[in-house]
Amino acid sequence: IIIPVYAVSPYIERCVRSVMNQTYASIECVFVNDASPDDSIEKCEKMIASYQGPINFSILHHERNRGLSAARNTGLKAATGEYVFFMDSDDELPTDCIAILMKPVLDNPAIEMVQGNYELFSNAYPHGINPKRRELHDVYLSSLSSTRSCFYDKKAVNVFTWNKLVRRDFLYQHQLFFKEGLLWEDSLWMFYVMKYLSRLYITNQVTYYYYTRPGSI
Repeated sequence: IIIPVYAVSPYIERCVRSVMNQTYASIECVFVNDASPDDSIEKCEKMIASYQGPINFSILHHERNRGLSAARNTGLKAATGEYVFFMDSDDELPTDCIAILMKPVLDNPAIEMVQGNYELFSNAYPHGINPKRRELHDVYLSSLSSTRSCFYDKKAVNVFTWNKLVRRDFLYQHQLFFKEGLLWEDSLWMFYVMKYLSRLYITNQVTYYYYTRPGSI
């Protein structure tokens, strides 16, 4: 799990706690401190210091703020797991997120990506909750044409980087790193992912809680 951190002090403990509470035990979690100006990293360090579970936590540091793309690239280059999962530091995971996403690849290691469903929480709605949740069909796609159709025609594959479990060797083989200096870098990254992705599993189960907030990208 790769988590860039920048100016998220009010939210970071919720994020860290949700990772610590995962039911799937074989996890490494890499936080990338993108020169955060607040106490976000101090909160991370405090929680990790008192953690006694099976997850392997580490924190990497940028000497200067380089942006979300650079932070994700730093995390990706440091990751050692067979699969990587990008998470934003103001979001939250259900306790069975990684267990749900890992199940298809444990049955079929050829899968290059697993995408879960998500719920949106927004300040634009009463009590900060938007129960809107897109209904997806559980499906396994095993050809380049079928994954592209799912992305471009059916639009069942979203452009968000988060909430996707991706084989690390697939990303390295095709050099699918993030272009630095962009906002909405997810869209460009997913365009290149879809050039090569031919084995995709989509599940309708919710594996991510996505929070929108004033002032964020």
